[in-house]
Amino acid sequence: MAIQRLLFGLPLFLATVAPLVTGSVHRRTTLNSRNIWRREVDPATLYPEHNISVPIDYFHNETKYEPHSNDTFPLRYWFDASYYKDGGPVIVLQSGETDGEGRLPFLQKGLLHQLAQATNGIGVVLEHRYYGKSFPTPDLSTPNLRFLTTEQALADMAYFAQNVVFEGLEDKNLTAPETAYFGYGVISSSGVTEAIWDFWQYYEPVRKYGPPDCISTHTKLINVVDNILCSPTPSAAGRAATGTPPSTTLPSPNTAPTSPPPPSSSRSTQPPPTSPTQPPTPPARSSPPAPTPTNPPPSPPPS
Repeated sequence: MAIQRLLFGLPLFLATVAPLVTGSVHRRTTLNSRNIWRREVDPATLYPEHNISVPIDYFHNETKYEPHSNDTFPLRYWFDASYYKDGGPVIVLQSGETDGEGRLPFLQKGLLHQLAQATNGIGVVLEHRYYGKSFPTPDLSTPNLRFLTTEQALADMAYFAQNVVFEGLEDKNLTAPETAYFGYGVISSSGVTEAIWDFWQYYEPVRKYGPPDCISTHTKLINVVDNILCSPTPSAAGRAATGTPPSTTLPSPNTAPTSPPPPSSSRSTQPPPTSPTQPPTPPARSSPPAPTPTNPPPSPPPS
């Protein structure tokens, strides 16, 4: 509810962008020399980084963020206003779980560039908190990761839309709600929709539809490694893979380990069994006991 109250009335439109690209907005179908040049240049040289100071903690009524913080931190962003015309929107790309610089190609020649060009808007790459250089805490200890949540990141976008001043466009009010904002974060090629522990089904399409010979070899190698890692003792395949000599017969991984016999209370006095072809060894002679004196030795005279 807190994030809903924060975003209420803010035109941070999470919109379907397909009509903007393919249908309702006319797109240029030719490239001029300027566009070709831009596509061949390192995007880091085209878009200087900027920073906006944002709160570390937006939700002081939420106990999960305790102890709360009143501090701010610099959140990085990059923008391209090459195609901007008055009335155009601001399209914000939430960088996700990576350094924001890795998203600059989207601003240079990807979908973010196409949207800005088609709508006469400003394209923005906004770095996600805790990634790249946008760190709200001095380290990544578990207590300091309490501010790494979806609602805090969404609040960063809302705060950015309400407070940003673009360099070179200081004379224009490009904040919400005066300017329309599109949150380009609803389009995802591999978004995590459900967190699943030990999600082995992720690899099933590869196993089913990959080259059969390759998959067969890969499966055998996985079995060998599994036997080595998951078994208390190496299997024959594991010994062959690691070069361990099969000098000792080891129990199967499925066999319950047996406990060693309890130690005997006293040593056995019986001699060890002998082979039928070997004559028995005669018992060793014992030394005669020392004679016991019949009279005690005289006491020394008193001094």
